[in-house]
Amino acid sequence: MQYLKKALLLILLILPGCAKEYSCEGCYTPVLNDLITTYNIHITDNSKLKAIYPQVMDKLNPGHYLIFATIKPGSNKDSIYKGTFDLKTILPMNRFQKGDSFFVRYEIRWKIPPEDFVQADTLVY
Repeated sequence: MQYLKKALLLILLILPGCAKEYSCEGCYTPVLNDLITTYNIHITDNSKLKAIYPQVMDKLNPGHYLIFATIKPGSNKDSIYKGTFDLKTILPMNRFQKGDSFFVRYEIRWKIPPEDFVQADTLVY
């Protein structure tokens, strides 16, 4: 009985000194100051596609999106369009400050309207 009391007392003294383990599986915090946007768009019938237009809205263009590139349709019947854009190479970064937000979306313009908007991203500088 005496050993049991000593073991219990030892455990009670050791437990508060143990560091807690914090883990987060699959957690992702976006890296600020990284203005890279990626797209992965699958078009099943390229004959109906006019073009895909990546667009950005920022403090220089409040209230509307500015088209900054054109992705032309492929020659296959269906295509997967993948790629990345670095907004730091496209926009005049000397006019922005830390903490500015950039809203990116991709417009799929069909030969017969209406258009579709996909993959909206929010990037923070």
